[in-house]
Amino acid sequence: MKIFKEFLVILERYYEPDEKLPGSGKTPVQKAEARQNRPLSSDRLGARGRKIRHRHMMHKVRRGANNPSIDNMRHPEIEIDSYSNTGREYDFYHKPTGIRVNVHHSGRTKDGSPKYTISWDHSHPNPQMMSNKTRKVITKNALNVVRQHILHRLPYGSVAHNTPTPNARRVQGVLRLKNTRSRMYQRLGFGPPSKEVSSAGLPDQYAKVGREPSLRQAKKGKTRLSPLQPDQV
Repeated sequence: MKIFKEFLVILERYYEPDEKLPGSGKTPVQKAEARQNRPLSSDRLGARGRKIRHRHMMHKVRRGANNPSIDNMRHPEIEIDSYSNTGREYDFYHKPTGIRVNVHHSGRTKDGSPKYTISWDHSHPNPQMMSNKTRKVITKNALNVVRQHILHRLPYGSVAHNTPTPNARRVQGVLRLKNTRSRMYQRLGFGPPSKEVSSAGLPDQYAKVGREPSLRQAKKGKTRLSPLQPDQV
């Protein structure tokens, strides 16, 4: 018989998707497959709906919902480079758009949560000569790449962080700064940029990483991120 502390260790620890669980001896994937094979109380979803739900759920289970590391599962559109053997820093290159996203462990917050900094760049050969239309397309591509290929890779319970680079714009001969990237990150679920800037002259933005949204929530634009104020981190 296990004492309460031993029970909590079993309950709270992370189990790999193919690791046997105590008690049942089944893996998380096997349990999920068994659950999906149970008859439904309603046939409203239809065969196609059940197939979509099954694929979505199994993809999350195989990835590991509580994986404490960055998820480096392969994708046909993504090239992945790691800078260490600890699984704490990766470059994700999206081949169709030329967007490159770096994700690395950059410390811990006040409450001890791991912090992961996200930054992105593009492969345009001459950024200074880009038209406004091209800039908008690249920004939109980056937003989609982060949403579709990066957010699900962040560990549950961690804090996502970025330092959005401001961009200059000349209005009636006057050079003004605005921060397109900051607004882009807010659409992903990040909080407002900090008023104070780092030694590099850049603001900080933060978000808490939660559970994956359901298919219905994702269609409405919901992501895993919840906004955090800079003074909360």
